[in-house]
Amino acid sequence: MNKINLVIAVLLLFAASCKKETIETAPIEYAPLEVVESLSEAKSLAEQEKKSIFVFVSAKWCSSCVTFKENVWSDAAVRAKVRERYIILLSDHDEAEGEKFRKDYNLNGRPSFLVIQSDMTEVAKRLGSIDKTAFINWIESL
Repeated sequence: MNKINLVIAVLLLFAASCKKETIETAPIEYAPLEVVESLSEAKSLAEQEKKSIFVFVSAKWCSSCVTFKENVWSDAAVRAKVRERYIILLSDHDEAEGEKFRKDYNLNGRPSFLVIQSDMTEVAKRLGSIDKTAFINWIESL
């Protein structure tokens, strides 16, 4: 009987550790207009500046997203390289706008990177983990 109780306790501990939890990261400070947080603002700026929109979809509980933010996105030079070419829109995977992007553009990996025109036409997308060098190479190849 003690073995059964031990197995049950281990299973309960395992199940409790599998919950989606927010992973705390250091906040990134953005320069004015470096990023926008609404699609309407992104579309307006994209039309004004004659640029496409770079959508970064991430989730607070996603360890790959946190790793990307800490190792790649936290670098202001990387964000500047993206911003010189695109309007940057940050979107939360778990919010309504993030859900719409996931469904409309089949973004089934995290983090997700999507480039769209102001009329919402898809230009490119990249799903999943990526290191700094590969990310910069991808941005430059578009």
